[in-house]
Amino acid sequence: MRSFLFPWCLTVVVFAHGIGPILAQGAEPTPVAVPPDSAPAQAAQDPVSAPVQAVPSTDAKSAANHQLGTLLVDGTKVRCWPTGHSPCFEESFVKGTVLGVGRSDAGFRQVLLPLGPVGFVFKKFAGEMVGGKVQTTGKAVAFRYRPKSSEPPITSLPEHTELWVLGEQDDWWRVRNPNAECWLPEADVQVFDQAPATMTKAFAELQKTQLAEVQGYTAAIELRKVEARLETERQKSLLLLQDQLGAELQKPVPEQALETVSKAAAEFLATLPETSVARPGTIELQKRIGQQKWVVEATAVRDQVPMPIKDLPTLRVDVRDPLERFQAVGFLRWERGLGGPGKYIVEKGGQRLLVVTCDSGRYELDLFKDKEVGMIGSRRRPSADSLRVIDVEKIEILAVPQVR
Repeated sequence: MRSFLFPWCLTVVVFAHGIGPILAQGAEPTPVAVPPDSAPAQAAQDPVSAPVQAVPSTDAKSAANHQLGTLLVDGTKVRCWPTGHSPCFEESFVKGTVLGVGRSDAGFRQVLLPLGPVGFVFKKFAGEMVGGKVQTTGKAVAFRYRPKSSEPPITSLPEHTELWVLGEQDDWWRVRNPNAECWLPEADVQVFDQAPATMTKAFAELQKTQLAEVQGYTAAIELRKVEARLETERQKSLLLLQDQLGAELQKPVPEQALETVSKAAAEFLATLPETSVARPGTIELQKRIGQQKWVVEATAVRDQVPMPIKDLPTLRVDVRDPLERFQAVGFLRWERGLGGPGKYIVEKGGQRLLVVTCDSGRYELDLFKDKEVGMIGSRRRPSADSLRVIDVEKIEILAVPQVR
């Protein structure tokens, strides 16, 4: 079995994702080209709060003689130092994970991760990210197991040390450090002097997984850059549409042509993702266009000259008096007799018109007293009165006087 390690700064094995044949020949993974994201940090010494353990170095031949082992405990976290009270790095591994193993120290076994353990360095003590890596810019830059300057650093890194970038957290780079040692209790790892081929493949998969994390972060950065450029172009397009609407609004209302800008706004909105910051502005622009189109249409209707109607047929309207169907119309009054019985009369405009009777007994005339009525019936002239008599066959109330 052949294995390859970085120089014994911390005896860490590095493999590349998807380029196993190249690594088998001892080559370093090819970095992914990513445009710079930030200006280089100033070279300065990172302050440390505790003495830092020096990392021995060795040649490539001795570094290639490492062994492989499997974890015996689920949820294992590697330690920063070979002591029982050592803090742990944030990364954990499941039972059965294949790792490289190195020397023993006080009941602990050195663990060799493909790209090293996950830790943190100050951004101001690292240069710009290139190919998924940053380089330290200070003489003794602290590498810490968590982003907290009050913690003792795991080790100090010489200038130009390369670190694989996994992300950012406030003012810190979250990195994998191939030059940092990590440890496990010897009871938690089973070491194989002659590891089977399946273990070698499993270790290669761990290498691919760790490198894929780096590549995923750099790809996300590039995607954000592309999206930022697209968003800038979208904002420019929105401003152009707003300017087009503004130009139309400068014209007299009857001359405003809004269909072109309305169509362009609808097509532009269809291309915007839901998360685009230009989307709310485009929707608002469409509302403004719709309101102005209504103003243009209303103005056109208001200013339209009515056309005369030709060949309009003449209609004869025969308006008939609805009271013509009655033979008598007036107010029904009751008059007392001077020496005999009283009688009902129809009065209109202060004149007594007719004496009213109902020989058929169909109506109780007293119910219609002092109301304006219309009556139909037979007329006759009595022998002893100057007024004609109408014998009611049908009577209707036309109005009831209001009481004041």
